[in-house]
Amino acid sequence: MPETPDADPLPGAETEASDLANRFSRSTRLSGQSATRAAVTEAMREHLWAHFACHGVQELLAPSRGRLRLYDESLTIPQLMTLNLNSPSLAFLSACETYRGGTVIPDEGITLASAFQLAGYQHVIATMWSVMITPVIVAKHVYDQILTQTDGTTHMDSDSAAAALRDAILTLLEESPGIPPRLWAPYIHTGP
Repeated sequence: MPETPDADPLPGAETEASDLANRFSRSTRLSGQSATRAAVTEAMREHLWAHFACHGVQELLAPSRGRLRLYDESLTIPQLMTLNLNSPSLAFLSACETYRGGTVIPDEGITLASAFQLAGYQHVIATMWSVMITPVIVAKHVYDQILTQTDGTTHMDSDSAAAALRDAILTLLEESPGIPPRLWAPYIHTGP
């Protein structure tokens, strides 16, 4: 969602979406007015993985109100928890605060990432705080690691998502010496 009503623009979201669309011959790309909550949840039912490049919001005093901002309305933690999807493999949440809990309970488990796992995703890549500069770079490096081409078909090894995220962060640190931790440290993988 490069543009979300009543929210700051996310110029990197278009780059992420284009990169992924170029890697797959068959995919569903929802952006702008087509990224409604109904369309997004329907697409989640039809695909084994999902990538969100949008605004994430976590309510620190009421973590169950966490949400991904879409075009018409938000996709909330309670809505995600009730989806009961059929064995999806990976959700990449390239959005702010998607692994952030609340402030009342120090080890709060209610996060957007945990809601995606309750919906059925085995692997979730999420962020602990606001991300602005690095999402495009991290996403590209992760997908470079977990995607392969065989006979014109793209295959995803979601079981290597944790190692791919680690390699993406190490590559970012190598390519940008002295980059502040606030830019590379928020990324978390959760799953087996």
